[in-house]
Amino acid sequence: MLGRERGRLAVALGLGALLPALLALGANLPLYEQLWRNLPGLRDTRVPERLLPVACLCLAGLAAFALARLPSSAALAALALVAVDLRAGVELFHPTATDPGNRAYAARPHDVPLLELPIFLPDRQEGSVYQYYAIGAPGPREERADCGFVYYGRHFRSDDGQLPAVFGPLLQPYDGMSILTLPCDRGTWGVGLVASGRDPALRALVDRDVWDAVLGAFPLAAHWGQGEPITDVQVMAKIEDRQRHLVIDGRPVATGVVAVGDAWACTNPSVGRGITIGLLHAVALRDLLREVPTADEIGVVRGWHELTMERVAPLVEDTLAFDRHRLAQIDAQIAGHSYETDDPAWALGLALAASASRDRNQFRHYLDVVSLNARGVDVLARPGVIDKTLELGAPAPLPGPSRAEVLELVATATYAPHHE
Repeated sequence: MLGRERGRLAVALGLGALLPALLALGANLPLYEQLWRNLPGLRDTRVPERLLPVACLCLAGLAAFALARLPSSAALAALALVAVDLRAGVELFHPTATDPGNRAYAARPHDVPLLELPIFLPDRQEGSVYQYYAIGAPGPREERADCGFVYYGRHFRSDDGQLPAVFGPLLQPYDGMSILTLPCDRGTWGVGLVASGRDPALRALVDRDVWDAVLGAFPLAAHWGQGEPITDVQVMAKIEDRQRHLVIDGRPVATGVVAVGDAWACTNPSVGRGITIGLLHAVALRDLLREVPTADEIGVVRGWHELTMERVAPLVEDTLAFDRHRLAQIDAQIAGHSYETDDPAWALGLALAASASRDRNQFRHYLDVVSLNARGVDVLARPGVIDKTLELGAPAPLPGPSRAEVLELVATATYAPHHE
């Protein structure tokens, strides 16, 4: 009698291990979608793999039955081997697709196992998470770095709804720093004093008296600080330049999702290209979906990657190149020497910007670049543009204090009596 009960229990445990293991295969199991839609309780697991703990418990029960049939010495030896195996840190299962750059993984204790599972949707996801592991796909790759700039900004408004007059470019480069002026709506605007993150001397700009004193010394921008302040000085730092790739070496690491705009790439905001790049990216997605059906999930992801690299990635690279040159120029000015580079694109870009104020055709070419109608390299390749740029475009510094004079203003305003 006892033997028959043990036999029935062993069969039940065997089925308890087998059925959850099969269901954990997700859509790799024939008719799984019908089961998921109709079998009560199955969809409550959200992902098929969450049934595996049931299988593990049943396997543990079967192992206990097996140990019970062994002599005591053999059973103790088997348990000792299991204990040694666990204490030795032997990995019996190692997922191949975890992302080492993921902060959640980096922050967790290394001795605590973690397996992130996607939510299962039969009409969106093919197979289960094991299909993801089986293809050996890496996780999404991210390239990220601190852009290196620090913004000390304030916002203002006027009583009559008017905006300050524009006497120069919205982003004005000076010796060791830049000034960013941003017209907004309803008579409001922002002003940012942009410094290098490696410039401790200008960290005093967080003080509004120092900020006001420095802005007031620049004739093209001083009047932007004469409105009614809406905010105190606000600091924006540790801004990341980031790109996310969902196709690695030609292989998608995820389907059913595309990264658009800032979800794909974001850069230092001072040149004001982010929204335009995002809109161009959205237009590219529209064009892709006209050609590739959404049912072709792999084709969509691969086509999106290729179209992004073709149309939008060059614009992001141009933006990053400008930022890196400008930051290197600021750091050189802080060190007291001029910035030199072997990259002709930097000098030609500055010359094109300078020539825009001296020739109406050059101005149109320059607008094509800043509005992202064309890349700088393509504009300069137009007939006669590069010759006219070199003829007219010797850049002249904007009127304003030198680096030494700015530091003197900072020191004077820092130690002056502050208003309440």
